[in-house]
Amino acid sequence: MECVAKRLITKVKVSHARTKLDRNLLVINSVATCKLNVYVQDVMKTSKYQKWCFDQIEGIVADNKVLTAEVDGLRAELENDEKEKVAQSE
Repeated sequence: MECVAKRLITKVKVSHARTKLDRNLLVINSVATCKLNVYVQDVMKTSKYQKWCFDQIEGIVADNKVLTAEVDGLRAELENDEKEKVAQSE
C-alpha cells in the first residue's frame, strides 16, 4: 500500500510540475509573440516610411527633369537672342 501511495504522490508531483511548466511556457510564448508583433509593426512602419521617402525622391527627380528641360530651353532662347543682337549690331 505504501508503494502505491508513493507512486500516486510522484504522479501528482510530476503532474503539478508539468502544469507549472505548461503555464510558464504559455507566458513565455505570449511574451515572445507580443514582442514579435511589436517588431513586425515597427518594420511595417519603417517600410511605409521608406516607401514615402522614395516616392518623395521620385517626385523631386521628376520635377528636376522638367525644370532642367525648361532651363535648357530658356538658355537656348537667350543664345538665339544674343546671336540676333550681335547680327543686328554688325
